[in-house]
Amino acid sequence: MLHPLGVIVDPPTPPAIDYEIRVLEGLFCKYVPESKDRVKILVDTGLLRQPKVDIFPFHLELAALRSAKSPEQRHMLWDAIMPYLPESKRKPNPFPGPNTNVPIPELSQMSGADQWI
Repeated sequence: MLHPLGVIVDPPTPPAIDYEIRVLEGLFCKYVPESKDRVKILVDTGLLRQPKVDIFPFHLELAALRSAKSPEQRHMLWDAIMPYLPESKRKPNPFPGPNTNVPIPELSQMSGADQWI
C-alpha cells in the first residue's frame, strides 16, 4: 500500500514488532540524528520513495523502517546505519546480504545487542 507522501507501508499488523526490527529501529533513532540522513537511508534501501517535501514526518520514517521484511533489506539498513555509530559500538552485519546463503547467528544472541536499544 502506498501512502500519499510516498512511503510504502504494509497494512497495519499486530503491535508486536520483531526483535530484529526493534534493534534496527533503536540504532536508527539513536544514532542517525538528522532527518535528511534518515530519509536518505530509507530511500537508498528502497523502503521509501524520495519525498517531495523538505520536512518528512518521523512516524512515517518509522513505518518505512518497519516495512523491512527481507533479510536483504535489513542487511542494507544495517550497513547504512553503522557508519553513524561510534567506532567502538559498531558490529558486523548479522543479516545475510544479497546472494548470501551462509547461516548467521541470531541477532538476539549477539553480544551486547540489548545495549544498542
